[in-house]
Amino acid sequence: MSLSTKSRRKAGLLILAVTGLLAVTPMLSGCGGSGREEALKQAVYVGTGGYDPANDGKIVIVCGKLELLEPAYDEDLGITIEAPHVMRSGQKLKKKELNQAMTGNNMEWNSNFQYGDFIGKADVGEFHLGEDFLQNMMVRYDPDLDEKMLEEAGYAIVRDFKGNTREEDKNARPYVGTARMGRGVYEEGDVRYDYTVPGPKPGEMVTIIGIQNQDTINYVEGTYENMLSGELDKDTAIRKTTHP
Repeated sequence: MSLSTKSRRKAGLLILAVTGLLAVTPMLSGCGGSGREEALKQAVYVGTGGYDPANDGKIVIVCGKLELLEPAYDEDLGITIEAPHVMRSGQKLKKKELNQAMTGNNMEWNSNFQYGDFIGKADVGEFHLGEDFLQNMMVRYDPDLDEKMLEEAGYAIVRDFKGNTREEDKNARPYVGTARMGRGVYEEGDVRYDYTVPGPKPGEMVTIIGIQNQDTINYVEGTYENMLSGELDKDTAIRKTTHP
């Protein structure tokens, strides 16, 4: 057999393999809202059960405690966040009036595109969460920031000032800034970082929806929220992931 014939044969086998894989991989992205919900009704409800080889390649709904094996780490800033998925954005400080003092009313924070997206490692019940599953976890909640860890990394929790003062508003959203900013000393051009994490916390019961590949759960396209708080029944889990 010639080299060119072998190459064509290998290419043909590769195409067949990829086509076959796509044919068996559950995908919901092409379905509308009601169609997506109907497709999810075919999911296998595992609940708090364990691995069953018969479910490989199928959409499954699994309940269990979220166990954080390795927290997400922002390698750019050297900051660890106790969550399996973390997103970071940044805002740069600008004075509204250059000749006025740096008070709350004279501080303006503008998006600085200091974007970062970080994942750790986590299990739910007997299953590992795949990187694609972690990457697609919804993140929209404030993290529990470890002040000691931030201090060791050279940072601090910072919050907006109250009105026309330099007094920190303890009820304002927490951001991460430099140690100097943590002492209430700001300069124009300073950057503060905003982290967001998933709602469920490590140690809490959750319900996840994904594709079972042996002992790993991978992301299934078309699910809005692939991890939900609490131990949910099948119908509730499907409703919440299709109507967030």
